[in-house]
Amino acid sequence: MGNLYVYDLTAWHLRDPKVKTWIEKIVSLAYRNILDFGCGIGTYSLNLIKRGLQVTAVDINPVLLDFVKWRLKKRGFTAKLSPVMPNCLFDTIVAIDTIEHLSDPAAWLCNALARLNRKGQILVTWHFHDCAGAHPMHVSDKEKVMKFFDIIQDYCRHELSDGIQILRHRI
Repeated sequence: MGNLYVYDLTAWHLRDPKVKTWIEKIVSLAYRNILDFGCGIGTYSLNLIKRGLQVTAVDINPVLLDFVKWRLKKRGFTAKLSPVMPNCLFDTIVAIDTIEHLSDPAAWLCNALARLNRKGQILVTWHFHDCAGAHPMHVSDKEKVMKFFDIIQDYCRHELSDGIQILRHRI
């Protein structure tokens, strides 16, 4: 993905009303040490940092990470930035409009659950589609998608709030 993707994401975040709803919901639910996985242009990270929370922003796209770094610096904020998920524990993991782009969402979920503090939570959205070719950047392997949902069913307490899925360990 090139530099133009930054503009696409920025335009989407500015015009889509659900992004504003998600920001408000995430800011109200997130606490302490946060991983923003697939941070994109840093919209959620910036809003969480404004609230005084500690954020680690992760994205595999170096252009997006550079843009987030610029946005943080412009506002006088700091955050850890990484192209990979760090090997430490988090209280909240945010993954908005990300999971469906992974080749193996179930493997990611297992990894995320292992990185979650005992009373932590994952705030996530997913958009898996059964439309051949309609969303070429979304995972289309039905087995992998079903395995993702099996893990949720077996290992997580699950709630839905304003379009955000809230996953917590079954205790």
